Amino acid sequence: MTETSPVSYQTTLSSPLQKRIETVGTILPHTFAKIIKPGSPQEILPLNTRGELCVSGYLLQKGYWENPAKTEEVMIRDSTGRIWMMTGDEGFMDNDGYLTITGRIKDIIIRGGENILPLEIENVLFSHEDVVQASVVAIQDDKYGEVVGAFVERDPWKKEKVGRDELKKFVKGKLARYKVPRYVFFLGEDGVPERWPVTASGKIRKVELREWGNEAVKSGRVTN
Repeated sequence: MTETSPVSYQTTLSSPLQKRIETVGTILPHTFAKIIKPGSPQEILPLNTRGELCVSGYLLQKGYWENPAKTEEVMIRDSTGRIWMMTGDEGFMDNDGYLTITGRIKDIIIRGGENILPLEIENVLFSHEDVVQASVVAIQDDKYGEVVGAFVERDPWKKEKVGRDELKKFVKGKLARYKVPRYVFFLGEDGVPERWPVTASGKIRKVELREWGNEAVKSGRVTN
């Protein structure tokens, strides 16, 4: 994370193999971390409980350039005077201090009161042999508030392309029913651009995917 210069957690050569594979390691020396209830900076959650990761220490930025309002929004001073960076990452720490990242707080889909982690669905889609890339976002819905929308890039070398119903069935076989995508958008079809919108660092811009998805559903180009 750029705001934390940019590394705050790391595994070591002595870390157990499973920890190196499944976690991002433990907090670096002279640095502090806590998991809080999203929206409640002072409420620290127990170990093995998902929440927002906050980091403190020498590695924090001084602030966003000429943007004091944004700085105050994400850099919170606690009752002892320590400043914490609200990372926006969701995760949990185990009993040994190893951190597992489970997603981004802003990316969580709330479908009728159920919290859905896009990363969980993306990992299932990635495991399909015909899928090259996938990104899951929230799509507006009159009944549930939000539903799952999956943007998928299919393998261009496959003669027969996997369809929407097949992908939905594939996810349904591995996850709970409410996590199955209501909508599936294929890159290069139904008004969706042929290339992923990305940031300067190469991350997919989910805000643009949400805009495209909502517009495609509203216009009727894509239905469930």
